[in-house]
Amino acid sequence: MADERFEILRRSIIEAPVIMKGEYPYFIHPLSDGVPIQSAELLAAARDLINENVDWEQIDLILG
Repeated sequence: MADERFEILRRSIIEAPVIMKGEYPYFIHPLSDGVPIQSAELLAAARDLINENVDWEQIDLILG
C-alpha cells in the first residue's frame, strides 16, 4: 500500500494548473509558488516526506 502522504503530494501535483511561460510549460503549485493557498495536510505531508528521506548529515546549507 502506498504512503498516503505521497499520494497527497502526488495528487496535488497532478491537479496543478500548467501555464505557458513563452515556450516553457510551468506548473503552479502551493509548495513552489505559495499560490494557490496550501492546505495544512499538504504542508504536513511534504514536511514529513522531506524529513524522513533527506540525509541531514549531508546538508550544509538550505537556500530559501
